[in-house]
Amino acid sequence: MKDQNKYSTARFGLATCFFASLILILGACSSEPEKLAVAVEKQCRPILDGIADPCWDDLKEYPINGSLVGNVNWDGENDLSATFKVMQNDKDLIFLVKILDDIDGKIERQTLDHYWENDNIEFFFTNSEKLPQGGFTAQDSIFCFNYNSPSNSLLKVVNVPGGNGDVKFGRKNFDGGYMLEILFENQLNVWDVTRDRIPFNIEVTDNDNENLEDGFIKGRESGLAWSLNSARSSWQETINYGELIIN
Repeated sequence: MKDQNKYSTARFGLATCFFASLILILGACSSEPEKLAVAVEKQCRPILDGIADPCWDDLKEYPINGSLVGNVNWDGENDLSATFKVMQNDKDLIFLVKILDDIDGKIERQTLDHYWENDNIEFFFTNSEKLPQGGFTAQDSIFCFNYNSPSNSLLKVVNVPGGNGDVKFGRKNFDGGYMLEILFENQLNVWDVTRDRIPFNIEVTDNDNENLEDGFIKGRESGLAWSLNSARSSWQETINYGELIIN
């Protein structure tokens, strides 16, 4: 009887270990990987005209698909989708962002006072630890490129530690969207890159500029973010930012 009890106890112990291990394995498999992008150092320097010249050819293209908000208004990839490439050149960061937007501002449209309500691309960086809601600090910054119409594109800068240096950009329309090249001059001297990573995110917003019955222009309708679970929250929390690896 004692031997039988020992056998039962051992079998129970093995079963317990098996199920505990299985839970750990499943938990590890279900966790979402952190978003990473590599800013490859390049000797060539692209012309900032919104046209992808050969300098970009061998760089990885990252889809901006970590999270979606406003999915009720989102009408598929042609309504709003985006990708980006990134490089470093000396101490500058340079991005190429491709936007698909079936109503992409080829016509003149009304500009809403709140820049985040317009068609836009927002770049988020932080020089501190990644923090939850309410953690946006003086060490964080936002660069928001508004694209409203051919004659009305602008860059809104919100808080840049150490000064923003110079930001230059070029935009080019194509059928069903547009391309943005944007250079953040001396950006790698602004951030602490001794850890060779910068917490970072990109969000894109769609506003088809539809009129409501009362004559007002509808605000933003849908938005995409590169990092997971971060759409429309990057302005107030950095916890879900991905990482920009400085090669």
